[in-house]
Amino acid sequence: MASTHNELHEHFHHLKAVDLVPQEQHLVVLKSNLTLQEAVKALSDAHILAAPVKNAKTGQVMGMLSMLDIVTHIVLAAPNPKDLHDIKSLEIAGRALTLYTLENIIEKSTKDQLLPLPATVPSTYIIDLFSQGIHRCVLQKSETEEEIVKTHIGQLPLEKVGLGLVQPITVNEETSVLDALKTIAEQKIMAVAVVDKEGKLVGNFSASDLKGLYLEKLPNFEEPVKQYLTHFSPKSLNPVSLKATGLTLIDVVNHLVKGTDHVMHRVWLCNDENVVVGLVSLSDIMKLIVNFYE
Repeated sequence: MASTHNELHEHFHHLKAVDLVPQEQHLVVLKSNLTLQEAVKALSDAHILAAPVKNAKTGQVMGMLSMLDIVTHIVLAAPNPKDLHDIKSLEIAGRALTLYTLENIIEKSTKDQLLPLPATVPSTYIIDLFSQGIHRCVLQKSETEEEIVKTHIGQLPLEKVGLGLVQPITVNEETSVLDALKTIAEQKIMAVAVVDKEGKLVGNFSASDLKGLYLEKLPNFEEPVKQYLTHFSPKSLNPVSLKATGLTLIDVVNHLVKGTDHVMHRVWLCNDENVVVGLVSLSDIMKLIVNFYE
């Protein structure tokens, strides 16, 4: 009979939620009267994907703004390109979208709603929420972590721990920016793999790539997604990927947390021809920590 002892879960249960927060991290709070353009710039400058929004008049927290909310707003408010006669008209419409203020946009996707929690709750409570699809929470003020992945579970093949088995959602490199955003919004996901006509991985398009929205010249919504990434987010044309065969959990974790100057949220798994066959995200790993039993 299999043991129900979860050593990994027990380890995290002795840590407080605040112990998982990097010491250099500071909470960014946005005002409700910021425009979409200003908010995207603030998120990009802070290298984050979401932030609480407070009422500009009362100072009360109204909710959470995430890049997925912004994607949903764009998809719902974007004009039909067929109704516009030239690229200039489409660009003007794009500029108009960025003038919406945050009170009209927060929590529009219903995915990343404000979730305040005491900073002293066990970290396993936070991890459990993350495993259910919650991406972030705000820790309320109140009065180092050891090795994250234990040797046994870390050395197991991905398929043995149930990771990387689901076929990822992809878009062709010639897909328009607007259609790629629609895919993200409709599937309620944070990113899609960008592939060429042979299905080979050429990029990663996610909500965080919308930093191009605050640049002086806004992108055309009909621009091919690869061309957009080339102009506004060239790093996304070098996505984190690994060969799918023979991988262990520790291999994936090492690629997520080592050798990068920013947080990585996912690793694409590819076959020998560089065709995308799987995906492992931080949410997947959080779910594993909650559910894995030796």
